[in-house]
Amino acid sequence: MREVLQLTSLDASPTDRPPFLRKVRKDRSMNCTDRQTWEQVRARGRLQFILSGILQRGIRFAAPFTIAFFVIDWWVLGIINPWSEAKRIVIIYVLLTVAVGWGEGEVVWAKQERDYRRGTSN
Repeated sequence: MREVLQLTSLDASPTDRPPFLRKVRKDRSMNCTDRQTWEQVRARGRLQFILSGILQRGIRFAAPFTIAFFVIDWWVLGIINPWSEAKRIVIIYVLLTVAVGWGEGEVVWAKQERDYRRGTSN
């Protein structure tokens, strides 16, 4: 058991790690390019970052789920007229888009800020 823990430790050199852990960065600080890019994003502001996340990531995430709800209504529940459920499907789409986009934006912002405060790795 001790050998397994030792192999999966993030303190080991990259060649000592199992293949699935070799790409994990031990140092979580930003390099100079990442830092400059994040400074430009920070200049636009947190709200702008989160709103762009809603539009970019939220819409892409919500579309398949909304289509799945539509298919479930049609195939499993036997709803023949999909337009009768259109209002509910649109509400679900909007709620999923906003919730996922906002949540992911908050998580990414917090991670990037943490890495930014740690300084550069170079």
